Amino acid sequence: LRGDMIPSHYAGRNPNQPQPLGLNVAVATDQRVWPIRVNPGVNRGYRADHLRDGRLAAFTSACAPLIYRGDLLPPEFRGNAFVCEPAANLVRRNLLIERDGIVTAANAHPRAEFLASTDERFRPVNLANGPDGALYIVDFYRGIIEHKLSLTSYLREQILDRGLDRHLHLGRIYRVVPDGARRRPTEKMTRAPARELVARLAHPNGWWRDTAQRLLVERGGTDAGPALRALAGGGSPLGRV
Repeated sequence: LRGDMIPSHYAGRNPNQPQPLGLNVAVATDQRVWPIRVNPGVNRGYRADHLRDGRLAAFTSACAPLIYRGDLLPPEFRGNAFVCEPAANLVRRNLLIERDGIVTAANAHPRAEFLASTDERFRPVNLANGPDGALYIVDFYRGIIEHKLSLTSYLREQILDRGLDRHLHLGRIYRVVPDGARRRPTEKMTRAPARELVARLAHPNGWWRDTAQRLLVERGGTDAGPALRALAGGGSPLGRV
């Protein structure tokens, strides 16, 4: 997990500062992962320093970082950073800690993971905040995840030995919710009047705020002006932003 301590588009305006400090910082310095199955089917899996008790020892294919901005999971999940690790069949949950202007990350589940699978074909590759407040996980569900240029002779033997080149086109999407959570009614925001979209700018779920802002920008015009001015002058902090 890496991040910018300052907005990168500001730093890019200064031609005399080609490599500004505070950009692309390693927020999570502990790269250890904790799979719940052996992971021999990874490049260099024969090396002792690559595996720990037959399981992947450290991140090797981190992807799809997401800040949870929903309102369905418990409050302690708000602002957490989730990262996929398809090679180890798991999803990491990071707690973000800000101290003296520096942001660092720590595994929310020491020596364990937020989500891990015993299925070698479980390949989480993307994450999303949903309109219902849930966390969505896209599972590629595939034995081979490397480009052919990255397939070593060792990995090719692993694939053929366990038939990881078979069972294709079985990807799925998981919806992560608390126990007992009820489905929320859907709304068609594209048909909502401007005043309703402005009200959504203060919604506790970031998906609604983002979508309302996008629709207002796409529509253009000035009909949302009075409601926007009222929200900026006395609405919630989220709405004012």
